[in-house]
Amino acid sequence: MSFRLQRTRIGVVRGGPSQEYRVSLWTGAAILKILREELAEKYEPFDILVDRQGSWHINGLPREPERALRGIDVAVNTMRGAYGEDGKASRIFESLRVPHTGANPFASALSFNKHATKDFLREHKIPMPYHHTIKKGDFSPSNVFEMFRSVPMPAIVKPVDSGSSFGVLYAGNLKELANAIESAFNFSRMALVEEYIPGVEVTVGVVRGFRNEPFYVLMPTEINRARILTFNDKYIQKVPTRTPARISQKLKEKVLELAKKVHRALDLGAYSKSDFIVHPKRGVMFLEVNSLPALNEGAHFYEGLKAVGATPAQFLDHVITFVKN
Repeated sequence: MSFRLQRTRIGVVRGGPSQEYRVSLWTGAAILKILREELAEKYEPFDILVDRQGSWHINGLPREPERALRGIDVAVNTMRGAYGEDGKASRIFESLRVPHTGANPFASALSFNKHATKDFLREHKIPMPYHHTIKKGDFSPSNVFEMFRSVPMPAIVKPVDSGSSFGVLYAGNLKELANAIESAFNFSRMALVEEYIPGVEVTVGVVRGFRNEPFYVLMPTEINRARILTFNDKYIQKVPTRTPARISQKLKEKVLELAKKVHRALDLGAYSKSDFIVHPKRGVMFLEVNSLPALNEGAHFYEGLKAVGATPAQFLDHVITFVKN
């Protein structure tokens, strides 16, 4: 007679009411595939879908979150953008006492807001490009002109609380700046105007407790960007990347140090990914952080894992164990 140990029940929560719905579906599908094919002896996966209206489903049936998560030992949150990364989902998990990947509600909300993140990290001496914000209600020709005078041009304009490059535009003159700010307001009630700095863009993953290190830093991945990365660049055509990034050892060490410092300062969850620009004279500067980076095949985070000899299955097994304990 053979006995099979009871498997840990994993709820893979994907979808969500944000523009990053598709990215979340891809990440969730990749996680489910690993759990079903490589970690099936240890984990029992459940596909929990949150639709675009915010309704939860399990096994194709609509359920309230408390019913969808009933009996789940660990929730793997793959929802991106608003609801998934801004603290709303983590509040649900914590109210139901379900261990989950991702940060706590406060850290999630803080890291999701680019302006709040930069203000907070400035107190921790994290170098970053010069930037300023403008609220939708303050949008006027005179305020745009003042922005044009105060922020070094050219600039990158971003919605303050959006991801996957939605609403991100390059502005080289006053007219482009006004159009870019107005476009950003389609995604957020506040726009971030940040000086454009030419250089090498790198992205770095951090995993808590991995390989007996409190904050294990993955190899930096270099992204072959033009001026900006669009959604299409990131997830459809996928611009070329290189891991490790082609930067000096001194700059590489600085990037790794800052990625670790960002994760620790923001008190993020089991893993995160930070983006930096490396300029030959100004050094390494922080751009933004993802508290729940994409984990589908070909994602930058997975490239960093492979570069240090770790498989996605090993990473996922570690994250679940770390969160559960």
